[in-house]
Amino acid sequence: DAIFPMDAVLDSVGLRPGMTVADIGAGWGYMSFKLSKRVAPGGIVLAENIEQRWIDLLQSRAAARNLSNIKSILGRENDPLLPAAGVDMIFMHAVLQWIENRPSYLRTLGTALKPDGRLVIIEPENEGDDHETGVQDAGKYPTRAGYLELFRQAGFEVVSAEQKPGWRYPVFVLKKKAA
Repeated sequence: DAIFPMDAVLDSVGLRPGMTVADIGAGWGYMSFKLSKRVAPGGIVLAENIEQRWIDLLQSRAAARNLSNIKSILGRENDPLLPAAGVDMIFMHAVLQWIENRPSYLRTLGTALKPDGRLVIIEPENEGDDHETGVQDAGKYPTRAGYLELFRQAGFEVVSAEQKPGWRYPVFVLKKKAA
């Protein structure tokens, strides 16, 4: 939290006990553990990763912390395999940069959201002025305009896009566009 005040970010997005939330690219569990405490009691964290070694590490670390509301999902590169219309909030922290065909991936994430669900993306942004930079390509960060175009292509609208003092990256909160 010295590098990025994640607790302050999580305070700002409307997490509540009883929610089902997903942590995409959960790694060793940093976000999953924070989310686990915020959605308890009664809530579930779906901790997704595409590599079994990270799932195994997260499961052992969660067990050591008695965090029984974390459920692991071994996803695929193009599909996190979340339950359809079963998730209140999806988190991506420093993950989008690795995703190929971002609009398609985000549309797939959108199918997992409940009708009033939210997608929270916490990623660096490119300071350049080329609005196309990184919209599609893994390994690049979009500019702010590039993120907005990416979200539009993926069928989302921006609820908020904040970067408060002390927040290293912007925090985008998105919802699916009405059909």
